[in-house]
Amino acid sequence: MPDPMQNRLYRRFFKPVRQHLERRPIKNFSWIVSWEITHKCNLRCQYCNVHFERTNPDPSKALETVVRLQPHMLLISGGEPLLVPGLSGIIERIFRECAQPHLVITTNLSVHKKAILPLLPYLYTLHVSIDGVEGLNKLQRGIPAEKILANLAEVVKYKREHGLELPQILTATVVTEHNFRGVPRLVEVLYKLDPTVIMTFGTVEPQEHPLSLVHKPDYWEEFHQIFWEMKKRYPVEIVGLLGNRLTRDKGLKERPADDVNPMSVGPKCVQCYRQFFRTVVLPDGTNFPCKPGRYLDYYEGRCQAASNRGDWIGYGREVLAMLRDIRFEPYRPTCYFPCKCEEFMDEIIMARSVEELPSQARFFRGRIGGESGRAAEAFIRKYFNPGFSLELLNGGPHDRS
Repeated sequence: MPDPMQNRLYRRFFKPVRQHLERRPIKNFSWIVSWEITHKCNLRCQYCNVHFERTNPDPSKALETVVRLQPHMLLISGGEPLLVPGLSGIIERIFRECAQPHLVITTNLSVHKKAILPLLPYLYTLHVSIDGVEGLNKLQRGIPAEKILANLAEVVKYKREHGLELPQILTATVVTEHNFRGVPRLVEVLYKLDPTVIMTFGTVEPQEHPLSLVHKPDYWEEFHQIFWEMKKRYPVEIVGLLGNRLTRDKGLKERPADDVNPMSVGPKCVQCYRQFFRTVVLPDGTNFPCKPGRYLDYYEGRCQAASNRGDWIGYGREVLAMLRDIRFEPYRPTCYFPCKCEEFMDEIIMARSVEELPSQARFFRGRIGGESGRAAEAFIRKYFNPGFSLELLNGGPHDRS
């Protein structure tokens, strides 16, 4: 059992250090804002890790936070965003006051079509969650897929009638032991509905979750073969933890990774440059960038574990590492909790020529400039890439042109 005295010392020491570091300003340019606009949801998915309304939502404050941050790319998720009253007016204001950011909404699309159709002219991507057909979506998410597909058909019809190329429709399927064999049928249905739909597949995260496919080798191998057969005919992609397991060597898009062990833990840390260009806004209006927030949570957990073991040397090492990462070397790009969120930003930041830019660079063309753009350019050159230039981003067409 941990010594209660050790825990008291831990709390008395760590809390004031954390409070001091939380107040330390660390630059974040907020090119990308991920706005969890609500934690309310009309579904109760088996694997969801959102804690429903544990925050006190303050829509007005959250909207002001987003407008103040002036994102170039805004990702709106939840909960279920289409449940937010007055969402159309909120998006209109953001579009007007934030210079028409690249706007993405993630939705289960089970709400009435009237909630989504007025938003389509503002969206670049409509991200729809669906886990299968023939009862599989109802099993994992609580509603029949037919309701989602009917609304999706209305979106496709609206785009065609109004001559809209955008928004790009992207579906997201959480693959578990219950539904992975039904994925090919879902792909056939979606492709028949609209062959331009991009279909993505990922497993439950974290990988320790009992529904995660990653730690079930037989199921993983079977799904791996299913996926590569689909890849020959359809626009499908693997993302998230499944993607991590297959793309350690950047080989996913080139060939099946037969020699990659999906059970491997992977790197303990990575170089992440986008952490200084991405932030999260919560329903209560809190702005939560990775640094210092997630780093402090990470080190607090490690310090707590060390104190529980009575390992005060290890505890001291963790404190010194925390001070290094936040106080003395705040723009050190090492990340200890790798994710797949907007990975293309790292490629943009490290590009030295137009040829090195990813296709997603078009999201930012024509959007970045002025004093804030010059400050970001100087920041990137100083800390990460001396060869970076905003001219690389602004030299091509706008992504709605």
